[in-house]
Amino acid sequence: MATVRRTTVEFNYQLVVTRVYEEGEEALLEEEDETDDERVFLISSELQFHSSSFDGQPTFIWRDTEGDEDEHYEFVAAGCDEPTRVFFESSVLQALYERTYQKSAEKAKTADLKKLMYIPPAPTPGSRPGASPTNTRSAAATRDVADQLARTSISSPQPSSSPPPEVMPPPQQPVETPTAPAGTCVISLEAELLEFDYEADAFRSEGDHFDAQIILADHGNFNYFIVVLDEGSPWLAHELTSQLNCKWSKKYTSFRWNYPSNSEFGLSAWCLRFKTDEAYEEFKDMVGRCLWENNNGVSWESAKKEDAAYAEQAYNDQDVEMADAYPESEDEEEAVEDALQGDESDGEPSNLREEDSEEESDSEEAKRFYEGREVNTGLASGYRGDRTFVMRGQRIGVFRHNEDGGVEHAGTINKIQTPKGKAFTPSKFMLHQADSAMVLNDPKNPHSLYRMDLEAGKVVEEWKVHDDIPVSQIAPDSKFAPTQPGQTLVGTSHNAIFRIDPRLSGNKLVDSEWKQYTTKAAFSAVTTTEEVPKRLQLKPEHVLYMRSEVSFTPARFNIGPDLEENSIITSSGNYVIAWDFKKIKQGILDKYEIKQYDDKVVQDEFRFANDKDIVVALQNNVLMVNKKKLKKPTRASLATPARVTRSSRGGAAE
Repeated sequence: MATVRRTTVEFNYQLVVTRVYEEGEEALLEEEDETDDERVFLISSELQFHSSSFDGQPTFIWRDTEGDEDEHYEFVAAGCDEPTRVFFESSVLQALYERTYQKSAEKAKTADLKKLMYIPPAPTPGSRPGASPTNTRSAAATRDVADQLARTSISSPQPSSSPPPEVMPPPQQPVETPTAPAGTCVISLEAELLEFDYEADAFRSEGDHFDAQIILADHGNFNYFIVVLDEGSPWLAHELTSQLNCKWSKKYTSFRWNYPSNSEFGLSAWCLRFKTDEAYEEFKDMVGRCLWENNNGVSWESAKKEDAAYAEQAYNDQDVEMADAYPESEDEEEAVEDALQGDESDGEPSNLREEDSEEESDSEEAKRFYEGREVNTGLASGYRGDRTFVMRGQRIGVFRHNEDGGVEHAGTINKIQTPKGKAFTPSKFMLHQADSAMVLNDPKNPHSLYRMDLEAGKVVEEWKVHDDIPVSQIAPDSKFAPTQPGQTLVGTSHNAIFRIDPRLSGNKLVDSEWKQYTTKAAFSAVTTTEEVPKRLQLKPEHVLYMRSEVSFTPARFNIGPDLEENSIITSSGNYVIAWDFKKIKQGILDKYEIKQYDDKVVQDEFRFANDKDIVVALQNNVLMVNKKKLKKPTRASLATPARVTRSSRGGAAE
């Protein structure tokens, strides 16, 4: 039986083939017999899914993405009528549409689905269309999934006899002519336009005669657009926001960015290359000012001197030439270091290996932690012990770090509720007072915070912060404050920052340590250390391979009393991303390493006083990964997720 099944990751589906037993057959199987009852395939363009026929029966064919290039599976749908075949194929295309464009397929047009259909090449002489000559089994005689999934070597699969959809030749100009927004042109410069070509793995020039403009379309809201004209006709018109993932290169006088598209990736990558250094600097400064106005809701002329200087530093060149500061020998030194350390991080922790996932005393509790529709929403790695705390709905999972470099489930704090017994689901939390307590928020009561006694496993205090000022973010007083028994902490609202002291009677906000900002600050995170701003971004072409827009989780350093801060870790979608802080300080901002998982990364951070072990919370898993497992981003590394299995202890193995 073949079905399409939704996964826990939004807009992702699986093609599932399940063995169907005849009456009484299943009872004949011994418990120790190895069976192959189900096979699962992630629905993506790489499957090359299409329909065909065999001995008059409809079939479905797709690539074995774990095998060689020419290895395929063929499912013989014996007895399937034409309406059912069309419905099933349409269901797969709708699933592919949602993964490709990261949105619901409910409003997808038939033409949109046809664009995603895989059209196989013509068969070679003498080969059976759709399968190898040796594949002559009928579905009626099959018993095992392995029979229903006849694995064949197909160098030239053939579609069904129904006429294929019309395939248009690759466009030499935009598929849809964009409309340039009405407004005021604030800058217009000549530039070369390039678009990233996935197959060539490089940017392809569209010509060097384009007119690159920035248009102010809405004065009141400071809405700007990047408009590129070809002899007066709009080639593209992209709204200029911080979501563009802007990337600058002084060396190549270029500006790169991502933008949503109807391609199979859901994104496109573009580049403007200016003809002079002066034009490059002029366009860069204007983009920085426009983004600042859009983010803050006020004109650049109204910016305070220090705010303007900060913004200019933040948008400064992101690939400054640092030849002397970054000698070639550094990579050699890293290679030697890797060789000296050997394979200590490559081995899979013994307690997390799939074959070691036998029954444990805490296995049932670990399974109960993952039950229900909730997903993991955050983690807090302990400062004074070997514990990591993971939030999941109204439960907190407690995980211990073991000697083998892994994590295992140690317990669960169930049903988070106020001292008055009202259950709530925290959206923000942090460890406090040397890991003896946890501070939590309730999004439905934003004017208060709650203190949980971790020894007792329950909330023991409610702190009313202020009657009128909501708390959107919380942070420790200082970098190592959580290792001490101190009481105070820092909070922010959307436009204010303040200190919170739970020892105060009444409201806990310290009036003398409260600052409000008149601009559209929109604080989304808070830190206790301020440095010269450096914009850490991913290359637009890498974002294209990732098939999703960048949405970073809060970035964190590796920290410890006697540890040099040498790495910054964050995540976006299914990817863990790390930067070398030494290179960042040298001005090298585009050197990073990545690891992909088959589930969304909720949060990641280094163990305290450790610069190698990274604790990672996926939506439905918790694991530890050594930093050396992260790799340089390539098309291959960004397209193949790491598979993890959760043991009965609640940990995971890669």
